[in-house]
Amino acid sequence: DAAKADVELDRQALRGLIQRCLERLPTRLAEAFVLREVTELDVLEVSEQLGVTQGNLAVMLHRARLRMRMCIVHEEQAAECAPC
Repeated sequence: DAAKADVELDRQALRGLIQRCLERLPTRLAEAFVLREVTELDVLEVSEQLGVTQGNLAVMLHRARLRMRMCIVHEEQAAECAPC
């Protein structure tokens, strides 16, 4: 039905937005973000895979989340300002 189609379009748009923002992150921050937030590995596993301390990983994740948040807000504001 139409409501399900709208929900699917919204999901696709959100996936696209997240992908665009991930592509703008420095590689190491994107790797840390995806391993922790998408694949849901625990902090120890991510730090071992990336070869960083848990403290460094915490900093990387903080920076990645901050940049993702800023990118998403910027993209949403740009979409609102776009002419119809």
